[in-house]
Amino acid sequence: MRFRKILLASLLIFSSKMLCQQYTLKECIEKGKQNNVVIKLAEQSLETREKLLQSNKNNNLPKVDFLGGYNYIGEPIKINLQQVKDGIVEGSATQSASSANAVYQQITGNPLPQQVQNVIYQTSKDIISAVYPNYNPAIAKQSYFLAGILARQPIYLGGKLNAAKELSRQQVESGKANLKSSQDLTAYNISLNYIRISIR
Repeated sequence: MRFRKILLASLLIFSSKMLCQQYTLKECIEKGKQNNVVIKLAEQSLETREKLLQSNKNNNLPKVDFLGGYNYIGEPIKINLQQVKDGIVEGSATQSASSANAVYQQITGNPLPQQVQNVIYQTSKDIISAVYPNYNPAIAKQSYFLAGILARQPIYLGGKLNAAKELSRQQVESGKANLKSSQDLTAYNISLNYIRISIR
């Protein structure tokens, strides 16, 4: 009878421990890896390093920029010809009289009489004044469309591109090792706590 009581008590204690254990060690480790902050940070760090490696691989590719623009000028750009009209008319008339005097002197050897020079000067001045525009002409359109393409290709930077790519590759390997180490350390700590709880 006494043996039965001991057997029944040990069965009750053993079965109560079995009923309390709802998770296996493997399930605890999986849950721990899913919810551990250190592992999540290590995963994010690895993802960042992989993207940096991809970015450094793309540094060898040419970079192309497309530029475009549209300018509209409210009022067209004009030259103020009236400001210089007197100088142009005066200079052209004087040059006409001088040219006539030089031609006459070449032919006859004598200078052109002053009265004839004055008539040539005045006639030239009247003709040029009549032909010279009385308005300020526009010299530019009011709207412009501009477009451009800029391409850049690194040819040689003293090995910087290859060094940056190699450094990024090593950082990715380091991130993988860090993630594996974090997962292993978490599994180890969960196993220790699981065993400690199971023994009690």
